[in-house]
Amino acid sequence: MGHCLTSNMRQGADEWSDVDHQDVPMCPQQQSKADVTSSIGDSNNRTEALKRRVEYKYNSNLRPRQFQVADLVMRKAHTYQLDNKLSPKWTGPFRVTEAFGNRAYMLETLEGDAIPRTWNATHLKFYFS
Repeated sequence: MGHCLTSNMRQGADEWSDVDHQDVPMCPQQQSKADVTSSIGDSNNRTEALKRRVEYKYNSNLRPRQFQVADLVMRKAHTYQLDNKLSPKWTGPFRVTEAFGNRAYMLETLEGDAIPRTWNATHLKFYFS
């Protein structure tokens, strides 16, 4: 714990004369607003640096997937399609019929039957035959 230099201590200046007063912490009441705002600024800088590190780590593991129309893809299986732990985790192949700008895709089976909803790229992967 830090000690504050009070006016009572200053009266016995003999014992404090050899102490560098820059190293003695001030009481919270004596801290200037500039010191408080600089400590807040330091914590904001650390928070921003932490956010940048987390974002970098997340983006380094991210695999951006972009599919073109007519690409063959596999679709992640729903949980109700998984009978046991040895069931295939991916179903397909499917053909991409339409690509939207937000990484959403319309699919159809190889026979030409349309899949009723869009699928995000995170739930799709390329099919290699």
